[in-house]
Amino acid sequence: MMNLEAPLTTTAEFVLSEVELREVAQAVVAACWDRSEPLGAVADHWAGTITGTTAGTPPLEAVAATIGQPLTAVHTLLEQVRTVARHVHEQETGGLPAPW
Repeated sequence: MMNLEAPLTTTAEFVLSEVELREVAQAVVAACWDRSEPLGAVADHWAGTITGTTAGTPPLEAVAATIGQPLTAVHTLLEQVRTVARHVHEQETGGLPAPW
């Protein structure tokens, strides 16, 4: 199992360049914001953690407080973000499996 707290650019499963990863992450965040504000807020957190740009990325507890949801709900939203991310990744890369 991957360490989802580490930037993906340091894992053996990584198949995208850093530029491509940022483009996919931006597409994921946009898709999540289109679905709902809470999902978009959690997607912003997710994007910061996978790209390794955690400076300025709030911890999940802060995201929970911002969107007015309990931490357990934020963890559920994070799983939904990962599902959206897998779909977006496959669309953006022509079917390559997502490493998350």
